[in-house]
Amino acid sequence: MTMVETIRVIVNQVWFCRRLLPAMLSIVAGLSLAGCALTQGQVDISYTPADSGEATKVTGAEAIAARITVDDERASKDIVGHKSNGFGMEMAPITAGNDVPQTLQSAIGTELKDRGFTIANAGVPVTVMLTKFDSRFQTGFWSGTAKAEVVMNVTVKDLNGGNIVYTKLIDAEGLNEGIQIASSDNAQIALDRALQKAMSDLFADNNFVAALETAAKGAIPQARAAHSDRTATPPGSGSTANSQPTTAPSQ
Repeated sequence: MTMVETIRVIVNQVWFCRRLLPAMLSIVAGLSLAGCALTQGQVDISYTPADSGEATKVTGAEAIAARITVDDERASKDIVGHKSNGFGMEMAPITAGNDVPQTLQSAIGTELKDRGFTIANAGVPVTVMLTKFDSRFQTGFWSGTAKAEVVMNVTVKDLNGGNIVYTKLIDAEGLNEGIQIASSDNAQIALDRALQKAMSDLFADNNFVAALETAAKGAIPQARAAHSDRTATPPGSGSTANSQPTTAPSQ
């Protein structure tokens, strides 16, 4: 073999390796991210207040009680996500080892009590309709991301339970980025963060606390008067959220 032919062979080998290397790295990364994707996983959803119990007390809140109810409207009550392989395909399910609606109810109760409110069966009705609570894995080249989402609609009614004084749609997201394995533990981190974000969004809305005060005082006439000054939402507008205190005819 001549010198020219030898150089040509070496060049071809180098070219081939450069073309093959990215594919090999992609396969290795995919296998790493997949982990035990064929075995079912389980998580225990938990909630820790973002402000570590340092919420500002609401004046007069000690005289107001709330009754929290969570309606679970999710299609699947137990599954909160799926593991995935390195190519983004859903694999084994991830289930919740504890009661998700109860955990959500407890989270709202914790935030209310931190602000001075009490929880009682005879309190102001606070109803939460939970429609989504799950996590999905997104695959990247070097690492992946666990992305969780919590969607719920919060409604406050007067003490008689007939007139709506507040309603708000919450759509919160929690991320766990830079992960190497699509595991249950990584999904749980994202789910816990999404729940924390949902609570943060709800209690950042001053109208929520104001609605509790309004409902407890039975100040429905004033709320109705304020509502009548606003333009009504046209039927079929598709609006599903209203962060302002509002009223509705008796159910």
